[in-house]
Amino acid sequence: MDIRQHYKIPSHDKVLVYHGTYSYAPNLEAINVMATEILPRLEARGVKVTVLAIGSKPPDFPLHEKVIFAGSVADLSQVLPAADLAVIPLLEGGGTRMKILDYFAAGVPVISTAKGIEGIPVTNGREALILDDYDAICDAIVSLQASPEKVDKMRKAAAQFVDPLSWDSIARRYLPLLH
Repeated sequence: MDIRQHYKIPSHDKVLVYHGTYSYAPNLEAINVMATEILPRLEARGVKVTVLAIGSKPPDFPLHEKVIFAGSVADLSQVLPAADLAVIPLLEGGGTRMKILDYFAAGVPVISTAKGIEGIPVTNGREALILDDYDAICDAIVSLQASPEKVDKMRKAAAQFVDPLSWDSIARRYLPLLH
């Protein structure tokens, strides 16, 4: 599926992605931060992006013309790689940050708040960028768009980080135990 065509994303826009269940207040708050804080700052800089918000129970009202609620998708692995960046502006909430591992596995560079990547033992600037200031998040979005080398390094580091967690890797470690 061509994600840009399917969701009518302009070809000149970079695609930022976020996924979660939007009936969970921290996810709704995070996507609202995208709509009210991050997108206006990027627009003021002339940066063209569209946010693809994937997940069930989106709000009944639009948040911003550049936030597209895609609903649930059958296979995230078919959608996530179309994104240029994952931006996770979570401010609260708990649980495992599986979305981070999903982005790493899909090769999508991650910019997150400290809360958004909490519990995932990454090195800031290596596997992901961890920033709690909205202007700094916007600076990072612009910087990564201008630096394919940095994006490539982050993708490789994130892939190395997540590889031991794949089912194939787990099976390779446990197979000798069966013999």
